Amino acid sequence: MYPVKRLLIFVIAAIVAISVYDYARSPGHIGMVIAGGVVVAIWLTAKAID
Repeated sequence: MYPVKRLLIFVIAAIVAISVYDYARSPGHIGMVIAGGVVVAIWLTAKAID
């Protein structure tokens, strides 16, 4: 994988993780959305490492 593409995937994963954290702190959040966001962040990180 190209280094720029790997960096871009890491940046996207960080944005997803920060967004999920911010959403989790808000009142009235939905647990399944948080779980889905965590799964997507982990998947993107694994994709960038691989």
